[in-house]
Amino acid sequence: MKRAFGLVLLLAVNLLSACSGSRPGAQGDTSIRVLNVPSEVQLVTLEIDGTPYPVTQTQDGWTARAPLSVGEHTFIARGYDRPTPTDAVVLYKAHERKNVTPGQEVRLTLYRLTSDVEEVVVANPEAGENYVAKAGGSEAALPGGRGNLQGVPTGRNIPLLVEARDSSGTLRRQGSVTFDLSESPQTVRVTLNPVAYQPPSVALTGGNSVDQGQPYTLEVQVQDPNPESSGVTLTTLLLDWGDGNQETIPLSGRQVSLQRSHAYTATGSFTITAQVENSAGLVAQASKTLQVLKVETPITITPAPDLTRVVLEVTGAPSGTTALTAEITPETPLVPQSLRPLDLKNQYRLALYWHNETWRGALSLPSGLVYRLVLVANTPSGEVRSQEETFRATGAEMFLQKTFGGASTGGASTPLYTARPDGVYRDGVRIPLYGVNWFGLETCDRAPHGLWSGRSVADFLAQVKGWGFTALRVPVSPQVLRDEGTVASWAQVGDPVYPTSPYQGLRYFLARAQEAGLYVLLDFHTFRCDLIGGGLPGRPFDPSRGYTRDDWFQDLRRMAGLSLEFPNVFGIDLTNEPYNLTWSEWKALVQNGAAQVLAVNPRILVAVEGVGNLSNNGGYQAFWGENLAEATDDLGLGDRLLYLPHTYGPDVYQQPYFSDPSFPSNMPAIWDAHFGHLSGRGLLWGIGEFGGRYQNRDRVWQDAFVDYLLAKGVKVWFYWALNPNSGDTGGLLQDDWRTPVNDKLNLLRRLMGQ
Repeated sequence: MKRAFGLVLLLAVNLLSACSGSRPGAQGDTSIRVLNVPSEVQLVTLEIDGTPYPVTQTQDGWTARAPLSVGEHTFIARGYDRPTPTDAVVLYKAHERKNVTPGQEVRLTLYRLTSDVEEVVVANPEAGENYVAKAGGSEAALPGGRGNLQGVPTGRNIPLLVEARDSSGTLRRQGSVTFDLSESPQTVRVTLNPVAYQPPSVALTGGNSVDQGQPYTLEVQVQDPNPESSGVTLTTLLLDWGDGNQETIPLSGRQVSLQRSHAYTATGSFTITAQVENSAGLVAQASKTLQVLKVETPITITPAPDLTRVVLEVTGAPSGTTALTAEITPETPLVPQSLRPLDLKNQYRLALYWHNETWRGALSLPSGLVYRLVLVANTPSGEVRSQEETFRATGAEMFLQKTFGGASTGGASTPLYTARPDGVYRDGVRIPLYGVNWFGLETCDRAPHGLWSGRSVADFLAQVKGWGFTALRVPVSPQVLRDEGTVASWAQVGDPVYPTSPYQGLRYFLARAQEAGLYVLLDFHTFRCDLIGGGLPGRPFDPSRGYTRDDWFQDLRRMAGLSLEFPNVFGIDLTNEPYNLTWSEWKALVQNGAAQVLAVNPRILVAVEGVGNLSNNGGYQAFWGENLAEATDDLGLGDRLLYLPHTYGPDVYQQPYFSDPSFPSNMPAIWDAHFGHLSGRGLLWGIGEFGGRYQNRDRVWQDAFVDYLLAKGVKVWFYWALNPNSGDTGGLLQDDWRTPVNDKLNLLRRLMGQ
């Protein structure tokens, strides 16, 4: 019956078409309207099936008319930055195939165009150097001083930075140029100069989206790390807004924080790039991708694919790998006549570079599409190819963490995390865990603190990732795990989509952390959200306060369950600072609690803190959670165990040994007594909390502690805290919740090997 009905309907349609005169080959005058044309575009051109047609700008926008037949036609519209195409750059482009009915308007949507720097050439290469090129948010290696950058947004005066580092990662030379990039691939030559001083640093902070036409505010923090005696100062900041607009800002001094605003007149993804230079001629570059949203109107427009900046980080390359390339192929079949949305390539080849114990690279890809990824390693024994994986490009910016031959953090499979004496391994590959604590979810606010400042979770995490951190320690309480109460109303001030449900808010947070490429350690911080700070109970449960051992077991299982949903959760910290227990009491509880966690997910780690001063402390008063003097074995947990003590300096409590005349030379022996002795027992230990305001004697203490951690080869640590509202320590952010405390960051960069 359905087939018969379809035949009758088809005959009726054909009859109606014949009566109206619209039949194959018939022509009529068709109006073409080009949408999403920003003010930066001074000329729009149009080709239909290869034939050019004039486009005029009227009060109604950019329009054209053409005599077109019924059927499919290929439309290519270009938006140029100058009124004549011979000396102009194509900033925007539409490339679409549409069914045409004469008399019905055709609408084309312009979107930001990317192209290739077909060849970046180091004019003066030297033996033993490894080269990295950065431009427009794209980052790639230059093997032998020659390579390409793909997926670079087109524009004029694009800053290109090339760095040369030796095998240890030390910066030896660098050079920078600016160039114009349009549709045609470009070749750029760069001359490198020796580095006599340290390059400056630049960080970008701002929202991830803004409405079209509304001002977007970007905060830029710039610092020169060279000593004042060197005479090196900041000189210039070049800010490229990614839509064809740039501004050059003169600088002075050694540290600058400034705000700049810009209104985008087109929708889409835009990569903002900031390049800063100091008086020694050294340069640093940072990029941030922004989504400009269309304000809702009664007209519905189906957009073409937009751009996503994809940052790829790979661990676990085969032994002896000398070069690693990512082959990225669109899974969506290309449409007839090789038509490609936004000139989508058949394949992208991204040469990755070695940085901070990972292979890294970045490029911009059309959004919304699924891509196949294969990693190709060059080794002494030949080429090795990884298993093929897929990913979907979504959002303005995404981070992909991949293990060669394994799953990504965004995959469905559960990775295997392993604790070995030299660090934490994921699927057999060591991962650096350089972390920071961000608190709030353990409090009765039931949300990460700072959202009241107008910043989103994703914005905070992008800043943390940009500083070089790879992990977060996230304190939680049963009130969040059990979805009790409601999230503080200020959470939606900075993040309008943050859930009002506490548990869904935690899941939202973990999803954003996964997208940012950050590992997470979940910390069972307190069994009641009002028992925090100096009121911490010092034990995982207390039946007299209405919370039993079985309650704790149940909540540990809930936490472990989240690691199955979010594979970036690598472990569970069983209890924060159990100072009210002896070591023997805590050891028994650890073994029982760990069993609950590992019953749910046996592939993650269990973090165990020290106790207080109710047990042998080696003769030195210990901070809460610091005392592991009696810990001598793996507690029967094998490679599931991560010892994670806490320790602090004079800002938190004035211990007697801080006043010793030999301070801080006396500290290594004290740290050894409390936890450092674990290094000689084949056990993995790190630091779950340390920090302070980094002033006066506390600064002396923190400097000495970082020296100690470096000497011990510690690869797992979490600084307290991101939050500036930590009363006795302050945070990595100043009270405005935006500006970094650069002295602290510079200290921690030593631990990151930067």
